[in-house]
Amino acid sequence: MKRVQQQEDHGRIGAVASSGVTLPGGANRARECVLDVADLSVEIRTDDGPLKAVQHVSLQVHAGEVLGIVGESGSGKSITALSLLRLLPERASVTGGSVQLGARDVLAMDQTQLRSVRGAQIAMIFQDPLTSLNPLMTVEHQLVEAMRLHNRKLPRDEAAVRAGELLELVGFTEPKRTLSSHPHQLSGGMRQRVVIAMAICNHPQLLIADEPTTALDVTTQAQVLSTLQKAREQMGSAMILITHDLGVIAEHADRVSVMYGGRIVESGSTSELLSNPRHPYTLGLLASRPSVTTRKRLHSIPGTPPQLFEELTSCAFAPRCPHAQERCRTEPPALRELAEGRLVACHFAEQADTWRSAIEAEEPEVGVDPADVASSSAPQPLLTVSGLVKDFSGRRRLFRASDAALRAVDDVSFQILPGRTLALVGESGSGKSTTARSVLRLIEPTGGQLSFDGIDVMALSGAALRRFRRNAQLVQQDPYSALNPRRTVGDAIGEPLRVHGLASGRAVAAKVTELLEAVGLRPNHARRFPHEFSGGQRQRICIARALSLEPRLLVLDEPVSALDVSIQAQILNLLSDLQRERGLAFLFITHDLAVVRAIADEVAVMYRGRIVETGIASEVLDRPQHDYTRTLLAAVPDPFAAGVGLSTEATHAVRPMIGQG
Repeated sequence: MKRVQQQEDHGRIGAVASSGVTLPGGANRARECVLDVADLSVEIRTDDGPLKAVQHVSLQVHAGEVLGIVGESGSGKSITALSLLRLLPERASVTGGSVQLGARDVLAMDQTQLRSVRGAQIAMIFQDPLTSLNPLMTVEHQLVEAMRLHNRKLPRDEAAVRAGELLELVGFTEPKRTLSSHPHQLSGGMRQRVVIAMAICNHPQLLIADEPTTALDVTTQAQVLSTLQKAREQMGSAMILITHDLGVIAEHADRVSVMYGGRIVESGSTSELLSNPRHPYTLGLLASRPSVTTRKRLHSIPGTPPQLFEELTSCAFAPRCPHAQERCRTEPPALRELAEGRLVACHFAEQADTWRSAIEAEEPEVGVDPADVASSSAPQPLLTVSGLVKDFSGRRRLFRASDAALRAVDDVSFQILPGRTLALVGESGSGKSTTARSVLRLIEPTGGQLSFDGIDVMALSGAALRRFRRNAQLVQQDPYSALNPRRTVGDAIGEPLRVHGLASGRAVAAKVTELLEAVGLRPNHARRFPHEFSGGQRQRICIARALSLEPRLLVLDEPVSALDVSIQAQILNLLSDLQRERGLAFLFITHDLAVVRAIADEVAVMYRGRIVETGIASEVLDRPQHDYTRTLLAAVPDPFAAGVGLSTEATHAVRPMIGQG
């Protein structure tokens, strides 16, 4: 009902936005086809030959609607989006098809014509707002420049006024202060809102949002998406929303196209496709996503998306499909119409109900029983944190007083039992990562007590501290920066063994092989370099390195926040298996409460450096007691649970608690 109402509203959008920004003829575009892409193909030149990154993609976007494009990294989503604006990297080129923007062919435009289209008729919101903004220019300078580039007659003073109105439209409560700021002075969510303001400043017909909320915490994601929706509706623009998160698609898209191997494998209305998926890849993506309401082992899709150097002679998904048959391996499926507006590229799409029933019939996993925790026979805590405090001193300033000290962690206490997982949950800036690094004494706590298996960690130094760190290892959020690009994977995994003098020579090589197999990689991967692996594989390598010293505690700092849902499921299942096999304890840091449901036994919710709620994970998630916990739960977009997502009104209502970031 909500989506139907939104579609009706698109036809009634007025010409004047609440900010005072005028849109000429906004309501008249309601039925127009803004973008018509037909049979688009893109190749990327590589040392191994031309890679067919996009193959025969066709799609349409009408005024006022949102088309979602979903798929794993490597499926061709971003290359398709870049093709629409002819922003492809140097080694990539369009090899076929057409891109019609109204009556104009984008692929036939010269550079002057393209410059008049980019930012004026089509605007793009990129994944990383920090790289989209000039670090040397203020926000006002960049917004004014974007407007006057397409309207030289616009006075600079008037453009500056409009810039403030745009910031107010996208949710800034202090637009004047933001206008004078540089990008580095803003949080990730604030930078993304600035990029949205820049994208809509020239009233484009079409917005392309390429993973606009990846790695943002759930509350910031909800704010950014509701801001984008509000701005788009008031500008009367259509939108292509590219993401790997089907929860985001469920709440914001009218139609959705699922991409795999450079092709569209399924498309249709969002409600129909998510409630009744017909392609096994779509079904796998849905099953891979953890639910905030149910705990069960996640259905990870084995393998990785293909790199296609030749024309397909089979189904591209067949090597990863549990339902593949002989026909799938000898004949590529055509994109066929099952019903009006419903397309699927699968020979056996009619059997999808059987596949889905088998998944739905699986029994949920049983989490920790509160009675077991309270039992007198419960094991002694492995890690005990009491009254932990961490202050960061203010910056020294010339000719004026230094900034006040910042208390990042304030009186934090918790325990972790052997073989169990405590999830530390909160937004960016809540103190989670600072707590983790303080526990490992990678940064020195200002106060409090740390006890590991009865040993006072605060009193350790030198060799004793190194022995403690053998038992407590860190897995960082970004596997790209965690590995030395100049060293092989075998060297990276074996390095802790050599540093701690536990093995050398052939013994190190044998241990590396054992660890690679334990995390689902092949022994010959030891000879390869990090850049030769996908993000999920690199995270497995980081986990293998952390396990090399046979620790008893793993501190996992947002280990799956930037991964595709299918890769995320693989990593979460791997961690669960390793915990069961090795009796590991986890301190798992995340902002995603759906991930908490999938892996955690206990949960502690952090807000502004303090723990505001703690308890058994199932109890906290099912019956939250603190307003902040309820806000985090409400912000989780969940395709399985209607009404979980935060409405625009609710998001603005909680903004005073969350803060402007």
